[in-house]
Amino acid sequence: MENPLLTVLSHRTAGIEYRGVVTKRLATLKRRLGVQTKNTKEYSPKQVSTEDVVQDARFAQLLLLQAERAWAVSQETASILETNGSAGKRKRVASKLTKAVQYAMALEQSVSDTQSDEVRLQIATYRLLLEGALYAHKKQWQKLVQPYSAARVGLSALITLAKDAEEAELLADVISTQIDPALGVALLKVSPDRKLDLENASKGYVDAGSDFGKLVEKINPHALEVDEAHGLDEIEWRGHQAKITDPDVARTVSNALTQTKAEEKTISDYDTLLSLWQSANDLVKEELERFELAGIAAHDDTTQNAHIVLTFINFHMLQQRIERDLLLLSEVSQLKTVDRKDHAKTNKEKLPSALKISTHTRLLQLKDSVRLLGNIVQSVDEILNLAGVSNDSSLVSALTATKAAYRAQKLAAIGASYDLVGDYKNALALNSKALQLQQTVGDADHAAVTGIQVPKNAQLVANTARLQALETIAQRLTEKPLNHPVSDNMDSYPMATASDTAHNIVEFDQRLKPVLVKPVFFDIAYNYVDYPAEVQAVETAKGGEEQKTKKSGFLGGLFRK
Repeated sequence: MENPLLTVLSHRTAGIEYRGVVTKRLATLKRRLGVQTKNTKEYSPKQVSTEDVVQDARFAQLLLLQAERAWAVSQETASILETNGSAGKRKRVASKLTKAVQYAMALEQSVSDTQSDEVRLQIATYRLLLEGALYAHKKQWQKLVQPYSAARVGLSALITLAKDAEEAELLADVISTQIDPALGVALLKVSPDRKLDLENASKGYVDAGSDFGKLVEKINPHALEVDEAHGLDEIEWRGHQAKITDPDVARTVSNALTQTKAEEKTISDYDTLLSLWQSANDLVKEELERFELAGIAAHDDTTQNAHIVLTFINFHMLQQRIERDLLLLSEVSQLKTVDRKDHAKTNKEKLPSALKISTHTRLLQLKDSVRLLGNIVQSVDEILNLAGVSNDSSLVSALTATKAAYRAQKLAAIGASYDLVGDYKNALALNSKALQLQQTVGDADHAAVTGIQVPKNAQLVANTARLQALETIAQRLTEKPLNHPVSDNMDSYPMATASDTAHNIVEFDQRLKPVLVKPVFFDIAYNYVDYPAEVQAVETAKGGEEQKTKKSGFLGGLFRK
């Protein structure tokens, strides 16, 4: 029997219908061993002994498959509990896990002296994992601590024997995804001091004199040695002190702070540093989740300390992200931006090929600068939204000024792109807005408060004045003589010289000109205008017609000449 634990774990993560596969393999193995039961009414399980395993190692495989089938059934039933949490299904999960533990114990006893130390440790760790899963399902935290602690120690020892990185990662995933979350909650329930040093705490629950302890020390003599804590015990930020109870967080934060103090850092150094801060962030969030599962109140000192540590970590992570973006921005800005057409107009010497950058390339550089400046503004916003920052007025004021400075720099970069294409009107508007934002920054040393470099943007005044002059020149070039007075067209700005505009504000011609005044009104009013002479003439004409009609009649009409 070779690598039973690794084989089981690799099959579980293969993404297949695990229960069906195990059932088929188990049926095939029973048929080959001749232990299948045809008459199910008189079914009695095969009791595998050490002698059976010595004669045929496939009997050990039989016990392993039986344990795995019981575990697979329990996991299928547990998945149904998420939508239908009946008491019967909970009992079924516990029953199947109990049966899996029994098969694993029988397997461990049957191979006690016939297999290598590594295989025996794998089987013992497998049995401990099943026991821990059973107690985790029942939420019996007191009983869970011992099996999961021993399983963690066993897996750590087996990692040292891994043949490749894939095997080591497979075992480490079991520790991080299955053992640590449940063991962390259990230790919070059991341990009054609430220290979550899972690595050292798990070693304390393994007896070095037991069979399992001796087996682990055969594999790794230092497996049960308690490591001394290295890292920060306490942090201080903006007048707040907080204790770090998790040694993993303490070591990660200590390493990150050490690398932060390096004077010259490259982009790859910043990437490594941000990865450290992110790891610390994830560890603290996991710690807060364990506090919540353990029922620790939000106002508890332990929870409050964890929130302070989380803000401390996020602040430094965002600060390093801003420094990384500033380094990228400086690399973009250092590229020469000499245009070939401009150089040809002012200098007859041949332009070096390294400086022959087209306007399109310069626009792309400005686009990258705008993107990086936008990231910096977003990072400052995230710092402002961190828990506890809003209560620090001096920090909020400094961060707000820093945000305004980078927004001004971003608008100036966008204005520079309009300037390149000759759109001086929009460029002037953007630079004017940037100048207004820069004036809100003030002269205070905001970097001393936030630790973030604040741009001075000293070129904004000169650029705004230059663009104002260029826009004025452009307007003068488009000036045309006024054909109509300014008063006749109040909705548009007169594009003419100042003298021409001043002499054509209103028209002073005294000659009368016909003007249409309310023609529709007079057209309607015409119906109500009386003309007495014409009305009398019309009435006289109507009277004569009526008299002629009366004289003619029917017979008169027949003999009318």
